[in-house]
Amino acid sequence: MIKETVDAVRLAEMEAGRVISTAEGDAEIKKNQIKLQAEQYRESALQEAKEKADSDMSDIIKKCDTYSEQVGKRIETMISDLKTVASGKMEEAVDAVIDALV
Repeated sequence: MIKETVDAVRLAEMEAGRVISTAEGDAEIKKNQIKLQAEQYRESALQEAKEKADSDMSDIIKKCDTYSEQVGKRIETMISDLKTVASGKMEEAVDAVIDALV
């Protein structure tokens, strides 16, 4: 009876060893799957962030270009106005010089 009990304990220990070994193998597989999923998630999140940054940069460039065009038009208008004023002053200056010389 003792021999049967010892044999049963040995069998139980061997079965427990197999269960533990299987569980460790399964755990390692799960661990690797989780690592792979984490890497895929990281790459996906990074790609989404890059696309958003590219989109935001494109929008900002468009806004800057629009602002630059508006400022350029205002500058052209100011230059035109100054040329008109200068042209009118030129005639007065020429007349004043002629008057001074005469």
